Parts: sequence; structure tokens; C-alpha cells
Amino acid sequence: MTESSDQRARVRRELQAMTRDLGCMSGALREIATVWRRARPSRPDLPLRLPLQLDAGTHQLARIAEDLAWNTPSQRPGPARLMVEQMSALERDLAAARAMTCGAGVPPVGDSGLWERVGAAMRQARAHVPDRYLPQSGDCPNEVSNPAGAVTSVL
Repeated sequence: MTESSDQRARVRRELQAMTRDLGCMSGALREIATVWRRARPSRPDLPLRLPLQLDAGTHQLARIAEDLAWNTPSQRPGPARLMVEQMSALERDLAAARAMTCGAGVPPVGDSGLWERVGAAMRQARAHVPDRYLPQSGDCPNEVSNPAGAVTSVL
């Protein structure tokens, strides 16, 4: 099946919107890094590099999406699968990092609002992934789609 120029333009717009959402997420992650540095005296257990590593992962995902936006349809399958896999891995890593300061019984450090912004930006970014790039039921035995459209691990 060939892709019309309208379909290519729609895919490009969605992936570029995803890139913008990831940029918002990146800004919030840098803010979280600052909050964690300031909380270091009372929370020496916080891995200060983690928010920056998550930010780097966000930038890598944005680069893949931007490259994918300009690929021809025949060039997309591999990068599209990589993008979805990395997005799922990033979502798991973000949830684990958030639990370090926003989990039950964990002393807060004042970053809960920032994590909400990160989550909202990730949900929006996920919503911009063209449906054809999302795993279909049975494509990946370790992942399932939830009603909100996010892919979550079942491991």
C-alpha cells in the first residue's frame, strides 16, 4: 500500500507534535534534577544523575521521532518499532524514578507537581504516535495496551 501525501503530512505533524511534547517533558525533568540536588542534604539516597539520564532518553526518543517524521514509508518500520519500544521503556523508568519521591511512605521532596507535568507530557506524546506504529494485540507478549492508549509492561 502506498501512502498519500496527505497521510505522510498527517504522520509528520503527529510525530512533530510528539517531539514538542517530549521537549516539555525534558524541561520538567531538568527541573526535577534541580529539586533533587536541593534535597540532597535530607535525601542523600536520591541518584542525582537519574533525572538527567531520563532527560537524555527523552532527547533520544525525540530525535527518533523527528527522523521518523521525514522518513519515507518504506524506511519507517524499524525506526517506528524502536521508537515505541524506547517510549515504553522510558515510561517504566519514569514511573520508577517518580516512586523514589512520590511513593507511599517516601519522604516528599517537592517534585510531585513536576512529575504530574512529566506524566501529562508523556501521555500527550503517546497520543501523537500514529496508531499504525503501536503494537497490535499479540505483537509483543510482554506488553499490553491500556484504555488510555499507553503501553505498559506486564512483567
